Amino acid sequence: MMSNAAQIVRNTIANWTGIAVGSLVLLLLTPYVRNVLGDERFGIYLLASQAMIYVNLLAMGMREAATRFTCKEIAADNTEGLNAVLSTMTVFFVGVGVLGIGICTALGWFAPRFFEVDERFASETFALFVGLGFVFLFGLIGNLISGVLIGHQRYDLLNLGNIIRDISRAAMLVLVFALGWQTLGGLITAMVSGYVLAFSYFVVISKRQHRGLRVFSFRMTPGVTREIMGIGMWNGINQMGNVVTFATPAIIVGKVLGPEVVGLYSVPFMLAERLRILVWGMANTLLPLAAATLVTGDRGQFRQLIVRGTKAAATLCFPIGAVLLVLSKPFLGLWMGADYAESWIVYGIVMIAMFGRISQAPTLHVLIGGGRIRGLACIQLVSSISTVFMIGFLITQTTWGVLAAAVGIAVPLFLSHSIALPIYAARQMGMPVLAYLKQAYTWPIASALPGAAAAWLLAKLIAPTSWPVWIAEFLISLAISAFLAWSTCIDESMRQRVKQKMGWR
Repeated sequence: MMSNAAQIVRNTIANWTGIAVGSLVLLLLTPYVRNVLGDERFGIYLLASQAMIYVNLLAMGMREAATRFTCKEIAADNTEGLNAVLSTMTVFFVGVGVLGIGICTALGWFAPRFFEVDERFASETFALFVGLGFVFLFGLIGNLISGVLIGHQRYDLLNLGNIIRDISRAAMLVLVFALGWQTLGGLITAMVSGYVLAFSYFVVISKRQHRGLRVFSFRMTPGVTREIMGIGMWNGINQMGNVVTFATPAIIVGKVLGPEVVGLYSVPFMLAERLRILVWGMANTLLPLAAATLVTGDRGQFRQLIVRGTKAAATLCFPIGAVLLVLSKPFLGLWMGADYAESWIVYGIVMIAMFGRISQAPTLHVLIGGGRIRGLACIQLVSSISTVFMIGFLITQTTWGVLAAAVGIAVPLFLSHSIALPIYAARQMGMPVLAYLKQAYTWPIASALPGAAAAWLLAKLIAPTSWPVWIAEFLISLAISAFLAWSTCIDESMRQRVKQKMGWR
């Protein structure tokens, strides 16, 4: 049987493959969509995407809870229990998905008035929101079914489905735009087609992966419902905090400053989010292992997952994030145009606060997988309330513009994820917080500094005003930090496993 460390390496590589494809699609499509649709319709699309994060609250945190119990039943080799979880949650999610379509339809009617959208784009905005309702439905059920692949540690098959979704969505988008349907309606048609195709794939592949699996029996089991609801309630509070924290700033910017400037906040934030998603590709693999501790009762395994997971996440995010921080201004200018270059300040403010959130991603997954979620939910809720009040005050009482949103999200995020969450995690492990922070962060931070310094020096010597120069300076700087991180942050046994998986000798 494959060891936990080997599974983590294999699954992380599979996740990173999927993330790399998704990031490439995002990198190529974002400026393309903006150029085709124009700033106002592009801003409407970004606002609708943020509003959909609120619609996701309808799931009440049940998606992660369902995945957690799916993994638990698979670890216990209990097919009957697994089918009970899936059938119960299918009934719940279909109902929630239909409700979501109704709410999105109402939002599509209300949004043009709320955001004072140009009348020319009102019908397109309506179509966009209705289509996003169907994206919500298929994404919800697809996420539930894909939990079977997570439970079986088949992240390769999981990410193949995500790649199918991203590539088919991009291909359809280019096609409909090329045919002249250059509207928000064409955009959402491409998105829905990608999600429907991925949903179909997950249904077929999950049934092949787990013999005896029944996906659509539509039968609720009271005991399973109560058990999942118990975890889902606290996870719902946690998710509510996340939604308020990360969706509200763009909506406030759109309402107060106008849809046409939303991109100046959302695009830099999107860039910081891609780094979080990269680390999530590793952290997500820890959830089924943490869920297995519910079966084995192995507290030592639980502690090891958090400490080593945090160190691995910090080893990834600090070197990459530090180099990107230095080179963000030319990157945004090359990627989105000269008018976006100055939004590097937004990225810098958000990124500094995001270091804590990103490096604590494994902690979040392990706490959810291990059922230690109440304190996590409370931390996130307090942070989200603080974010709303701070952004509302700064954006209305200062002349900072989109910088007000960046500062408003950064301060609570830093306090909650760089201070409060590590303290809570250390208590759950029964470990002194300073010992935890020392083990997890000392060498990752140290390895990041030389790369950031090299990036600054190279940018001063040769201005990165073209993609070849920017890419060369980024890779050289990152290579310096990567070498130090490889030598100081990763133990010899893990290095050998990585070499084996990557085919290195």
